[in-house]
Amino acid sequence: MKVDVKVHPHSKSVMLKSGDVWDVYLTEPAEHNRANRQLLSVLKSALGCDVSLISGHTSRKKTVLLGLGEEEYNALKEKYRH
Repeated sequence: MKVDVKVHPHSKSVMLKSGDVWDVYLTEPAEHNRANRQLLSVLKSALGCDVSLISGHTSRKKTVLLGLGEEEYNALKEKYRH
């Protein structure tokens, strides 16, 4: 399933918020691919599935591919809704 993500690098803590677009707060800075690596790690750990970055490698707006079905995705999206 393809999902749009907005990354907030260099935040005070790691946090996920679901909505029309997922907001992902990361502690790593957006340099030398550090924020992208942390993004994939955080999503994989929190959602429990394979994650790959499809587009937006140098942007704060990204598209990721999650190894989830629609039902699993909707349950997780509800869990992280704020």
